[in-house]
Amino acid sequence: MSTRVDTPTTSSCCGVNINCPGMSSASSLGQRIEHQDNELDTILLQGMKDLSFDELQREQEEMHGVCNDFDEETQVMDDLIKSLKEHLSKVKRGTAYEAAEIINPSYASSRDILIIFLRANRYEPKAASKQMIKYFDLKQELFGNKCLGRDITSNDLTEEDMRVLMEGSLQVADCTDQAGRMIAIGFAGLRSFKVLKSELRVRFFQCQYIIMEASSRGCIIVSYSIGQYQDKRAGEGFIEAMKLTLAMPCNIAGFHLVTDDKSQCTVASMALSMFASKTKAKTKVHFGSHQESQYLLSSFGIPRKAIPLKLNNDMDLTNHKRWFQKCKQKEELRAKQVLNQQLPVPSTTGIAHLGAPNTTTNPSSSFLEERTIPTDSDVLFMRRKVNGVGNERLMAMAIRNAESYDMSSNKGRKVIMNSMIEEIAQQGGRFLKPSKSADSGGKIWLEVPEKEIYEKIGQMFRNLRRRRNAS
Repeated sequence: MSTRVDTPTTSSCCGVNINCPGMSSASSLGQRIEHQDNELDTILLQGMKDLSFDELQREQEEMHGVCNDFDEETQVMDDLIKSLKEHLSKVKRGTAYEAAEIINPSYASSRDILIIFLRANRYEPKAASKQMIKYFDLKQELFGNKCLGRDITSNDLTEEDMRVLMEGSLQVADCTDQAGRMIAIGFAGLRSFKVLKSELRVRFFQCQYIIMEASSRGCIIVSYSIGQYQDKRAGEGFIEAMKLTLAMPCNIAGFHLVTDDKSQCTVASMALSMFASKTKAKTKVHFGSHQESQYLLSSFGIPRKAIPLKLNNDMDLTNHKRWFQKCKQKEELRAKQVLNQQLPVPSTTGIAHLGAPNTTTNPSSSFLEERTIPTDSDVLFMRRKVNGVGNERLMAMAIRNAESYDMSSNKGRKVIMNSMIEEIAQQGGRFLKPSKSADSGGKIWLEVPEKEIYEKIGQMFRNLRRRRNAS
């Protein structure tokens, strides 16, 4: 191993670059090199050994932004998508991805989403299918079934989630690197959550936008852990955060760990041990002060202005707030487009809210005797056949989903029924039935309990099955 003491100085440890800029004295430089974590070196070295010479060269080229882009409009891409769908069909049963596919197949199986996962996995269909399963399982765990068939928006974040988001522990730079790639910077010292799930939900939301905005050439990740920006939570939630990182289809073109403290390498070693060999080959560790580290990052095409620090190294959240406002504007624009095109917007309120109440008050009645007036959009459960729009819409959905329902597990059937209930709610409909105590003055309509709705829809599917078998 040879070490050159100059500005900047690079120590090449078994092919692993540990960058140390010129220090005030040779002893200071030697002390920093001595602080290298041997385990970190070993992990990075092993990652390189696992790759062939051509693969290693390809990863290095990608890190420096000089690799050729894959043509995603070729017949080869169509074959890869077909292969990915085949792999998914083998592993999706009983997973959150299967539920998402049932709720909104045009979303879960869209070409755009499939390409994103292929891109993140170097166009390897099998690896992409595994990550898709992890992604939707995690999405279900963090946000529930109601969000499986659509993107996560800021409206899905709680008040505590928003507080965590605005602390700025993960930010998107307002500039790109020299290769035109997005830069995301993590500041572990700004982590501030009361419940870990809030941080994970925020990370999911942010990563989703990073993935949507990043080009096919991927993005650069910088973990900035210098001085006050070092992790103060002793790695709390580390495993969960890594699982989230591995589940997100983010094409990492380069990963830079920047620190001035040896102890930070212990956490880095744990993180890198979970990464694929190709990601390890694109990882660089930089030791130094703020100024020194930012100089080293610039040698990899990451401009100084990408790090949102003031001259005194205090955090500047101006760009972070601007980025979030842009996210909000995109959400509002999409909502207007949906409204103008009269497209159904997936419900974000869940099954408990089956549309806004549509009631009129009889002046002679007391406040508690407010009467509900059915509309065309409502589904009416009665002993006789009802030909209203709401009932016909529900029957059309049952016919459309009959085959999938019969082939699904109990969990899958519940997902199908939930999607039907939500679709009725999106059209402004409710599930109503006449009260048994209705007087001669007309029917009193009551909202149907959730359990009874499931029973009624289940009966519809059983009736359809009997008709098919009889024909």
